[in-house]
Amino acid sequence: MFSLLRSNNWWRGLAFLAWIPIFLAGYFPEWTFHWLRDLGGVVTQRAITNSHYAVSLACAAYVAFFTYWRCRDAGDESPAAQGKAIQLGIVALLAFLPMRMEYLRDYLAIPVREHRRLLLFFAAAKTAAWLYLFLIILRYYTWSGDRVFQHMQILFPSVKHGACDTAPMSLRPDAEKRLETASPGNLSPPENNETRNGKPSPNNNQPSP
Repeated sequence: MFSLLRSNNWWRGLAFLAWIPIFLAGYFPEWTFHWLRDLGGVVTQRAITNSHYAVSLACAAYVAFFTYWRCRDAGDESPAAQGKAIQLGIVALLAFLPMRMEYLRDYLAIPVREHRRLLLFFAAAKTAAWLYLFLIILRYYTWSGDRVFQHMQILFPSVKHGACDTAPMSLRPDAEKRLETASPGNLSPPENNETRNGKPSPNNNQPSP
């Protein structure tokens, strides 16, 4: 971050700071939803939506949209960019899963062991996905740039098979030779066996009328 401030790309540091409210809103979607509704003075009866899932879906959709265009800028084709965008979109849905993380201490006090372990598992998965996204955005704005999206591995087999199918197939040497001899610039009368062996054809010795 300090190296960016000393360089000419200081604006990338400001752009990274703009991501922090998005990550905080995604990590605490319920709290963010109620805070925005109270800030706007919107009552429940007049609200377009009363679900905090709107915050989670909006943040995840923006992450997928941002990933797609960064992959396109890095030189990826559209299918590969779509695969990476969907992949990070799914991770963002997990990272921005509606869960009251401020009640984590209360989760530890749940007497039922299975319920406690299930909630703690989802809390750990949500935090791990959130940190993964945060590190990707941090690397993009600090030292890696578009390479962080260009070197990202795609987990969807259909995208990999599609890339292999669209790749050009190399021809065998004999097929390439036939194509060269069949081209319009290389058309010539077929040679018989005697001409190929160095003997003149009988038709060549006859004088023309």
